Amino acid sequence: MSLTIVLITSIALVFQYFVDFLKIKEKKYKKLLGLSILILGLIGIWISFKIQNDELTKTDESNRLEKANLEKRFNKIDSTNVVLRTELNLRNQDLTNISKQNDSLRSRIDELLGKQQEFLVVSQKSYEEVSKSRTALENMGLKEISRGISAVDRIKITNVLSKYPNQKITLSYPMGDQEAFQFADQLFDVLNSAGWIVKGPHPTISDRPFKGMKIWVKEKNNFPNGVYGIFKSLKILNLEAKGYPRPQLSVDEIELVIGQKK
Repeated sequence: MSLTIVLITSIALVFQYFVDFLKIKEKKYKKLLGLSILILGLIGIWISFKIQNDELTKTDESNRLEKANLEKRFNKIDSTNVVLRTELNLRNQDLTNISKQNDSLRSRIDELLGKQQEFLVVSQKSYEEVSKSRTALENMGLKEISRGISAVDRIKITNVLSKYPNQKITLSYPMGDQEAFQFADQLFDVLNSAGWIVKGPHPTISDRPFKGMKIWVKEKNNFPNGVYGIFKSLKILNLEAKGYPRPQLSVDEIELVIGQKK
């Protein structure tokens, strides 16, 4: 529109120039000149409108393309949001299921711990009663009670021995001694469950049978730390053992010989 005003103003000034400065006196020429100037003005107006229309067309096309690009971006963002929202919902469902499972496991663990505690209490009472009965029978000379590992002692000994995992040990007992073999077999189970590397129990033949237990190591002053676990475990069972050197053993190996019951 500003271009149109400029054109009209320019044409008017030109017309005024011809009228005033050229001193055209003939009306005929004035009309012809005015008509020419009017035609030129109309052509200028048409050209200005044409230019503005082309500019508006380009602007509309540019706006349309920009709008289309924005719509594509928004659609892509919406699609991404839908995927993320779906994945988030799935994750929330997984977390909810895990939380429920954890609550169920926690309740189950609490229940098992309660039952284990009850079992330990009952086992301890039973062990005390058995110990009293065994002592009474032995004092009376009515029956010789075999060495053994109760359920409560098994738990205690396993906790002690598990502090020395992968310890090598060999178990042996006098051939024909059924009581010593049964006790050695129980020791094998406990040592194995505690993570020790156990061999045996092997039967042995000796010209000098002995009572109690012996622990053999390579050197008297250089022995594996697992020896401490053996001594602590035997102490739990109210049993004793003596240590002896045996050079043919490796420095990380222990040999436990179960002799006759005292």
